[in-house]
Amino acid sequence: MKLSFKPTRPVIFLMIAGVGTLLFLLVVNNVAPYTALMQNWAGSLFAPAENLFSGVARWLNVGIYWLLGVITYSVVQSFELFPRIIKTDRQLIQKLLNGVNNSSNYQPRNGDSKVVKGLKKVASQGLIWAYAHLETVKNIAYVIDSIVCYMYYPFVKSGNWADIFGIIYAGKFDQLDYGNIAKFFLTVKGVEWALEIFLALWEMFKAAKSVRSGESNP
Repeated sequence: MKLSFKPTRPVIFLMIAGVGTLLFLLVVNNVAPYTALMQNWAGSLFAPAENLFSGVARWLNVGIYWLLGVITYSVVQSFELFPRIIKTDRQLIQKLLNGVNNSSNYQPRNGDSKVVKGLKKVASQGLIWAYAHLETVKNIAYVIDSIVCYMYYPFVKSGNWADIFGIIYAGKFDQLDYGNIAKFFLTVKGVEWALEIFLALWEMFKAAKSVRSGESNP
């Protein structure tokens, strides 16, 4: 007997709500490394005000650090996720593929000036060129995110992120902070993993809706 699991729309919706809540909590948690970064970088600028106005200035500064952290994290995270989100737009994917198919119309010819050849290259690549550069920016964003998160979650128990080189060289793996390692990967990749699940469930929800519509309209 063959069993198949076909979750109903309410079940899928509840799963979407659960993953969506997890996604929100991950985003809120991931702001912490950037808030700490802003506090380290900008703390010296606001230190005189804290000493002069004490409590009020200190609370204002905390708000400023948090706001700067949110803005910085939002920019980095957006560049990390844009390429994945774009892939959910079927019309845009079709435009990308059509641009590849039509690229032969803009092949350079003998006698074309350097400027014309450059324009034809951009025209032939079109959105593919933009998407390829967006992928490059995504990789740079992941490098920045990894550095910020590693400084906040160092892999070593001493708390000094630079000690990792000596520990690995000496093979003292008991000095590694495996809790921080898990937090690091969860912070860097957790939102992307949760988004993947969220988008997959959303596609299932739309498919279940289409099936139900087809059954009600034979």
